[in-house]
Amino acid sequence: MGSSPSPTGEPESRLARAAFWQARLALGIYQGMILITSYERASGWPGWMKNLGDPLVWRILPELGDRLLGVGKLGMESLLVPPEIWQDCAPPALPAAMGLGQAVPETSLPGWTAYSMEISESPDSDRPWEITLWDQHQAQAWYWAAFFSAGGLGLWVAKRGRFFLLAAAGLLAGVALLVPDGWIAPASGAFGGMLLAGAVALLRPRGQPAEEARPPAGSASEAALPSRPGSASGSSSGRVITVGMWAMAAVLGIAEARSAEATTAVASPAGGSPLYRVFIPVDDQQQPTGDPYQVPEPFYQYLRRRAQMMAPSASAWRLRQALYRAELTRSAMTGRGEISRIHLSWQCDLAGKVSQISLPLSREQFPVVAGTWLVEGEPIEPQWNQAGTMLIVPIPVAAPTVRLEGQVRPVPWEQGPLQGIDMAIPPTPQSRLELSLPPDAPEVRPEGALGMIKRAEEPTPRLMVELGPSERLSLRWPAGWTPSAEPLLPELDELLWLRVHPGAVLLEGRFRVSVGQASGLPQGLRVMADHRLRLLACQGPGGEEEVKISPSVGGQVFEFPLRFSPQQQTVVLAARFLMSDTIGLGNLRLPKLEPLQVRVGRRWLAVSVDPSLEYPEPLPTRTQAVPIEEFLNLWGSADLPPQFVDNLAAVGPGWTLVSRPRTPNSSVEQTLWLGYGEKMVRLFYEARVTTPSGPCFQHRLQTPPDLRIETISIWQDNTALPIRWARGSDGKVNIFSFSPLTGRYELRLTGSCPSVMSQR
Repeated sequence: MGSSPSPTGEPESRLARAAFWQARLALGIYQGMILITSYERASGWPGWMKNLGDPLVWRILPELGDRLLGVGKLGMESLLVPPEIWQDCAPPALPAAMGLGQAVPETSLPGWTAYSMEISESPDSDRPWEITLWDQHQAQAWYWAAFFSAGGLGLWVAKRGRFFLLAAAGLLAGVALLVPDGWIAPASGAFGGMLLAGAVALLRPRGQPAEEARPPAGSASEAALPSRPGSASGSSSGRVITVGMWAMAAVLGIAEARSAEATTAVASPAGGSPLYRVFIPVDDQQQPTGDPYQVPEPFYQYLRRRAQMMAPSASAWRLRQALYRAELTRSAMTGRGEISRIHLSWQCDLAGKVSQISLPLSREQFPVVAGTWLVEGEPIEPQWNQAGTMLIVPIPVAAPTVRLEGQVRPVPWEQGPLQGIDMAIPPTPQSRLELSLPPDAPEVRPEGALGMIKRAEEPTPRLMVELGPSERLSLRWPAGWTPSAEPLLPELDELLWLRVHPGAVLLEGRFRVSVGQASGLPQGLRVMADHRLRLLACQGPGGEEEVKISPSVGGQVFEFPLRFSPQQQTVVLAARFLMSDTIGLGNLRLPKLEPLQVRVGRRWLAVSVDPSLEYPEPLPTRTQAVPIEEFLNLWGSADLPPQFVDNLAAVGPGWTLVSRPRTPNSSVEQTLWLGYGEKMVRLFYEARVTTPSGPCFQHRLQTPPDLRIETISIWQDNTALPIRWARGSDGKVNIFSFSPLTGRYELRLTGSCPSVMSQR
């Protein structure tokens, strides 16, 4: 994953990570092989893949990795593993969705159940599938409520006649056949209740018909007749049965509703975990409103822990890139090959204000070199915790992204016929190693690298390794290898002069090449340069020289011609560069300008900063300080001496300068003319300002609240400068200039205010 800018302004690594996370994809890594699979499958092979601390990155264990690498069907010319080969080699994963009616594995979220079902191919392929879900307990509640309600209504209808009861039952049967699936339960319950009412009506004894003749009212015969069965008592019993069935329907409906409500909470997993209720706000149509759900505090903490385990980690800082530079050289003590120091450069993203970052490293496996660590150019000293298991790096600056630089001494390693180095490093996907090699260097093999390994011979031999999210930096080479004696090369003194101005940064270089004891005269000087440097001019002993520029890995190579005369053993080349994409403000890193195939003697840097800028004054007692007089003796004549000179050999590649606009100091001479009238006082104000250091863009005037301002202007060299101004309710006037104000200039104001005489 790279870090080049994207059209949306986000780094490609962040966009790629977001795309992988949204697609639920994961990366499996094994010996240079990358497997792209789903996150569910990666997490479903606990015995075959191991998580590397990031949900998206997994390490394939050797048993499965060797099977993939040893597949005979895969040709060496192919870079992609066909899916069918992966399926043949991979073990059966745990199912992401279980069959209908089965519970999920215990490793899944307790209380949630996944289901799977077979779906046949639809003839209307363009029509989307619709899946309707309903709660079984809720359907049972609706069934029994409709059953008893319809039963009680049926008993009341039966009194009118069995024909009405038969018609109602037939109507409900048709409704149960025609309604959607969600309404089948209440319709079936109503039909069953009507059938029950019909059965009760058939079993109940019938009374006399209404049209049967009876004696006249009030006669003795009527008084002697017994009461008709089922008249008053039958009516009372019918009411009792109807009310009882309705009451039973209400009780059963409430009971089923409570059962359904209880089962919608989190199901109790094996082990007797407590049950929780979740309250989801809904609108008038019983649809979720999207407001936050209300859950108990224990359940909230449980879900939060699950989210932290599943989602990518979001800490206050993140190591985005890591670059390690080292050189394999001849040891002065043993004469064997060694790597004495490793220069590291880390780029960290910070979220909010971070005062320090802690790295889980061991003191024995990561020996830091004191006095070499910088954070955005400011010196720091990392500290270890008491146990020596955590490296604490202070962050003295507030910025969304900071660069950490420092040096470490790699831990030497030797076993049998191999020797090398082995040390711990913080893992990050964008981690690289650049190792400079001597011309006769043997094969150097990185151990544990998860990316590309490339050896380049031009412009100088070097090994470039994409480490990836590896936790170790290990290199191996033959133990018996001894570097050959270095050939006699020309000697070179590299003198650099950095000139920092607002809006531009210039770098001048003078290369003093001496033949010395070198065999033969060199025909040219090759210099590896940063891609930000643009050559403006080059002067040799005979005048302006033509320079050949060729691109190279990590920058560009300048080839300067060297023209020696028979009597001349030293040639001086003067080159002038412009640093592109640099305005001279903020953190300024010294660009790479490294001579090749020469023996570098002095490597000094002089610095001159424009008076309008300020920078931290270097300490005179610093170890890399060089007397200015010695530098000028080698450089030659100069209009003004530099502010300070540093020895780059003592500083290393992480030289940085922090500059910012200097706070302006102005002196003012003021004149105020007043013209009094009967009702109005007119005034003319002039301030003659002198700003010797630092540009000034703003001035502030305190005026009376009742002053009516007519004009405000700033003049310099009899020219009006573009400005704008604003006035507050308290009478303060802020004047802003579109161009920087330095030297002498005049600020003028005209206006009027009511006279004191007019207020009497």
